[in-house]
Amino acid sequence: MSHSRTARRPRRTSLNPISLARNNATRPTAVDLLQDAARSLREGVATEHEWSTVARAIVVAQSLERRGIVRGLGEHLHSAAIALQEIGRRAMDAGVWNATPLHLLELDVISTAIELHELQLQQIGAHVEVDQAQGAMA
Repeated sequence: MSHSRTARRPRRTSLNPISLARNNATRPTAVDLLQDAARSLREGVATEHEWSTVARAIVVAQSLERRGIVRGLGEHLHSAAIALQEIGRRAMDAGVWNATPLHLLELDVISTAIELHELQLQQIGAHVEVDQAQGAMA
């Protein structure tokens, strides 16, 4: 008996660990990046970029609040923005960025503002799901 089937060829795999990691890794979300930056800020080791990431998130949260996504957060977000301005001023006192430890009140208002911004993002996600469901029903 002769078989006309060809031999199975093994699939080529990369032996490069960097390629394997890159191909199998997931990208961090904006919330993950924000939480990492906030953690560095809390620990007093934040870079200027990490400080900027948190500051931009607060600006976005203020914009969303003005648009009506979870109303009533304005004062909390404003307090966090002021705290971030002060942190930025202290860190740049020498003319270059030097990570600075945070005061207890700054820690509190920034942590609260980040939690509220995450709530806003969850609400936006819920609104999108509702809109998609209503669109599917139409």
